Amino acid sequence: MLVAAVCDAHIHQPGEWPLSIEGGSRNAVSGNVALLLWRVAERCGARPAVVERDQSVGYAALVKRTAAIAAALLAAGVAPDDPVAILLERGGDAAAAFFATLAVGAITVFVNETLRPRQIEYLLAHSGARHLVTTHELLTRQPRALRADVHVLDVRTIGPGGDSALPPVPRVGSDVAQIIYTSGSTGLPKGVAVSHGNLLAGAHAVVSYLGITPDDRVASLLPFSFVYGMSQLLCAVAAAAALVVERSPLPQQILETVRARKVTVLAAV
Repeated sequence: MLVAAVCDAHIHQPGEWPLSIEGGSRNAVSGNVALLLWRVAERCGARPAVVERDQSVGYAALVKRTAAIAAALLAAGVAPDDPVAILLERGGDAAAAFFATLAVGAITVFVNETLRPRQIEYLLAHSGARHLVTTHELLTRQPRALRADVHVLDVRTIGPGGDSALPPVPRVGSDVAQIIYTSGSTGLPKGVAVSHGNLLAGAHAVVSYLGITPDDRVASLLPFSFVYGMSQLLCAVAAAAALVVERSPLPQQILETVRARKVTVLAAV
């Protein structure tokens, strides 16, 4: 399975999986992706989950932050299968917002923080998102106010709350977990619905063939709005490894972070 009963034990046990497998097929994985975080936090809570700049957030702290954001989403009226847009800098809060959205049974729509207002408005309208998880700071960086009928949830205003002891809302493998948008280089961005089963199967495949363990440190160089960037987050969590965030696109800065943070897994395009 991806997460061992004891965190220091070997992660990979052939034929095992932390969530149920429908009909015995590894291609039909069932369960809420957020369960990966909950189960890792139970067994490996003291281990680092997200490392960014000079800060490190452990798995126990990450699941508590996730529960707090989930409680705020529920208080805002978010229901299962509602699309929720996330416009945040890549890091601990973005990861928590992702798992929080899934935990309440909703659908995540990551918005690249480099997009302009018109592009953001298109994604909000096309996805049907009525809730936007972001920060006041990020919104004020835009050249103008967003023209969208959405409820804005500023994560900076969310204090401790929620109950991390409560499990995520049950989901099956075919339930949509995320809508990922293409870059729109040849036309308008196209939304691709990705299921919980898709995300779990992808994480299982990559963790297995790379042999990622809790001792690994996975570099996060790409936005969570990219399939590759999301895979880095999910693989780190699935293996109880640490995700090392570097937002700079400069090669020298990336190399310095890789050396300083002792990164062991790096994937880039």
